[in-house]
Amino acid sequence: MVFMLHWQGLAMDKADLEERLAGAAPAFSRAAPVIVGVFTLLTVVLASHLYVSPPTFQTDLNDFSPETDASEAHDRIHAHFPDEMRPLFVHVTMDNLTNVLDLEALKAMQEDLTHFQTEADKRENMVHVWTTAPGILQLAIDEEGGGAPLASFATWSDVLDALFDDNDPSVRKGGIPSTWPCSTSARRLGRVRVGVRVRVGVRLRGFELGLGLGLGLGLG
Repeated sequence: MVFMLHWQGLAMDKADLEERLAGAAPAFSRAAPVIVGVFTLLTVVLASHLYVSPPTFQTDLNDFSPETDASEAHDRIHAHFPDEMRPLFVHVTMDNLTNVLDLEALKAMQEDLTHFQTEADKRENMVHVWTTAPGILQLAIDEEGGGAPLASFATWSDVLDALFDDNDPSVRKGGIPSTWPCSTSARRLGRVRVGVRVRVGVRLRGFELGLGLGLGLGLG
């Protein structure tokens, strides 16, 4: 008997709930466009906030380590001596295994350099210092060769002709200043061998990306 009464009470509650939901359905249907519009606007506002000011994450483990005497001493020293550049050397080769210091290779490197500089500018100028082999050569041309672009030269001889004046008494046969050391046999044969070591690198958020190059150049 008690079970029957309990079951009847549940049936009445269920029927009452269904009746109330049926009565609220028209009002909910009329309010549906407003609800969709409000939540769409809220979603757009939150998404725009994330786009304008994305969240940042602290990944430096030193910030989570406990304070010690050593860390306090480091902080005191760091206030006067900030982070220095750390060299990172990269070995560069050509896909066809030719000399990376060939003039055509340097032209390709110059094009890549322009691309990387553009990408760095898009990322808040993340690379502060550029030191590259084509950049060094272009700087020499700008200062001594009339400022012609590196891409306008066809051979190394053209580059040297632009850099050195044959009428200059300090320039010996071969287009190299007489102050540059070369062997007696090289002078006698009219050939000059120049040894150049070039250090190429970029500074990237406190790190220095470097490339050590050894250039052996024979001129006839």
